[in-house]
Amino acid sequence: MQILKRFANFAVMTAENIADKVTKVHAICVKCGNLAYVSHCTVEGSQRVLLGETTEYEPLCRTCYQKVLQEEKSR
Repeated sequence: MQILKRFANFAVMTAENIADKVTKVHAICVKCGNLAYVSHCTVEGSQRVLLGETTEYEPLCRTCYQKVLQEEKSR
């Protein structure tokens, strides 16, 4: 976890040195309304990535994503 914090700080410092302005954009979790960190694929298929698809992915926070993974495992 400490390594991730160090990397995040490095990424912010690098972006600030390169760009004049940095805008951080977050998605909102569709289940609870918190900040989303994961784009969860809602359809089963053989393709790893569905480019340009807006209905097959949903933004989820870490907590809701873990719940969805548990539900999928129990099926």
